[in-house]
Amino acid sequence: MEKEEFLEMKSDKDNSSMYPPDPLFAQKEVRQLYYKAKLLFDYVTRREFGITPAERKAIGVQASVPLLRQLIADLREIGDASKGPQTRFYFTKESHIYTLLNLVFLCGMSTMVPYEQVGELDYLTHIIFEVYERKADVDANIDSEYSLRIGFSPGASCFHVLDVDVDSNHALKVLPRRNFTHHMSLPKAIGKLQMLLDESQ
Repeated sequence: MEKEEFLEMKSDKDNSSMYPPDPLFAQKEVRQLYYKAKLLFDYVTRREFGITPAERKAIGVQASVPLLRQLIADLREIGDASKGPQTRFYFTKESHIYTLLNLVFLCGMSTMVPYEQVGELDYLTHIIFEVYERKADVDANIDSEYSLRIGFSPGASCFHVLDVDVDSNHALKVLPRRNFTHHMSLPKAIGKLQMLLDESQ
């Protein structure tokens, strides 16, 4: 992208006509600079952990092996009906969340959110791996079935941060979780994640 092309970029999210009271941010040039910088940031950040799919996959596996191994083990355990409902929490840093999202995109799961729509990950970003059980009819001689669905929230993030009126806590609200993937068979999902681990050996 040439410098002149970037300077002429217009964003449909540019809300520069709605100015807050602060006279600095009421300057159109300052606001346009912010939105252009934000567009550039979102473009570059997604590619910090690999530009091509092959690079993102290789970097993601190398960075996330311990987390991925634990996640697979826990999904297998949660899929054991004899143990009842279970919950696991993992706390990690932003870079590992980016690489884990890259692996979800690249492992063959059907995603509902395009890769280009994953923008900035802010405080309290979270990924939820939800395991659902569909119990068989009591008269049917078949086992219960389990499915996995992944949810995602980019945390306390806002594109129009210059126009936000924060609440009395002076904090941005965490964006609601949205479905990141469709339901898929739990064994099939585990198999796709396991293939990533096998490739790292």
